[in-house]
Amino acid sequence: MTDRSVNYNPINMPRRPEQFKAIREKSREKILGAALQLFAYNGYDATSIDSIAKKAGVSKGLIYNYFESKKDILLAIFGEAMKMGEEMVMGEKDTSDPYERKRGMVNRVFDALRNEPEYMKLLTVMSLQPGVMDEAKAFTREAYKKSKEWSGVLTGKTGRKAWIEALMMGTLMDGITLNYILYGKQFPLEALRKEIIKVYCTPPAKAKKKG
Repeated sequence: MTDRSVNYNPINMPRRPEQFKAIREKSREKILGAALQLFAYNGYDATSIDSIAKKAGVSKGLIYNYFESKKDILLAIFGEAMKMGEEMVMGEKDTSDPYERKRGMVNRVFDALRNEPEYMKLLTVMSLQPGVMDEAKAFTREAYKKSKEWSGVLTGKTGRKAWIEALMMGTLMDGITLNYILYGKQFPLEALRKEIIKVYCTPPAKAKKKG
């Protein structure tokens, strides 16, 4: 009778579907993280699939299991950023108080700057490259459309008034992000957070009392 214990190795046991999913997700994240760094520091146009594979520590063939092209990787990075943006804006979507919704959004943006400064820096630097914007025109049109849809949820208003108010707040957050990237820890992040919450995210009567 054959001794089946001789070649038994628990590491070689078949993996469950959820294990494969976790492994695939981890590999995908490594690829996207490596690509984001290279796109930001070396430039999108100068970055190759080979260099992404080397940076991520994976084979070039594995990358093509996940992405069809370098542009596909770029759009996936923007897709993840879009999800993050939606979570920031829509966090209190079930709350009836628009001031609470705006306060939640502001706090999440500031928390991201404080807790994930490198990611925010890399994403911003990459996004400002002309080559990146040329590749992502369809994506930016879709992002602009979605931001209009989110504006009503954020502000509790409708039509152009909601869009202008949300656009003003978004532009303010973008400016703060750029300045924090430029000046680092010397930039008065927490002081600005408090002031923005007071001015934009507090009912007028309460804001007057605090002033």
